Amino acid sequence: MARRDGCSDEAPARKAGDRSLAALFLLLWLLRGTNALLVQTQFDPDEYWQGLEPARLLTHGRGWLTWEWMPGVQIRSWIHPLLLAIPIKGK
Repeated sequence: MARRDGCSDEAPARKAGDRSLAALFLLLWLLRGTNALLVQTQFDPDEYWQGLEPARLLTHGRGWLTWEWMPGVQIRSWIHPLLLAIPIKGK
């Protein structure tokens, strides 16, 4: 829509839209940051679990072993669990 002085009203509307988008981005960024700082969980991918359970077996004599550790089909190395067993045993 054209104003009497020949200027368009689109520029102020676009600036307001840009401010709204920036405010939304800032809000989402703050929520993500707050979530990252406050949520207390543990990330356990398979490779992580596959190191701790054999290390627990080595240090405490009990633990779960999956088929990758069974004699005859063992496809994993004991180096990683042995390195993890050192601090576990030290507790």
